[in-house]
Amino acid sequence: MRVNAQKRAQILIAIILAVALILLVFMWLSFFNSYMQSSRDIYRLQPLMARLVGVESMAAELVEANTATAADIKRYAFTGQSSADAASAALQQKVRGIAMEQGFTVSGSQILASTEGDSFQRLSINMTLNGPMTSLVLLLESFSLLEPAVVISNAQLSPARSRNKNEQRVNVRLTLTALRWLP
Repeated sequence: MRVNAQKRAQILIAIILAVALILLVFMWLSFFNSYMQSSRDIYRLQPLMARLVGVESMAAELVEANTATAADIKRYAFTGQSSADAASAALQQKVRGIAMEQGFTVSGSQILASTEGDSFQRLSINMTLNGPMTSLVLLLESFSLLEPAVVISNAQLSPARSRNKNEQRVNVRLTLTALRWLP
């Protein structure tokens, strides 16, 4: 009977050791799997972290570039107006004012339909002016100095009648285009 009790004890110890060994192997495989998953995550995240470190190191330059870009957008496009109609009306008033300063009379002006594309809206106005030929170059130069920038997309010139024979007058029909930024 004593042999049977020893044999049972040995079998029980063997079973306990086998279960303990299986648990240890399972735990080791679980830790190894976690290690491999973490290694894959680190490998995948390393380029992203490097980019983030690069962005952080260039933060001041990025802020400066963003400020310069915002200034350029304000110089080349309408930004403050809430609608295309408001921006077109502002453009029309600016151009009318410049034309009158240069001695031209505005016989007609029309806001044309706007078109959209690539974060900008293209605003166009059509104007008919009459004035002295000597002021035409100054008028066109004044348009080039406008901010936001204005482009003459179409121009038609024709001679006009003048009451004074020494003065040459010209009828000018212009289509002017400007951009409005769509944030």
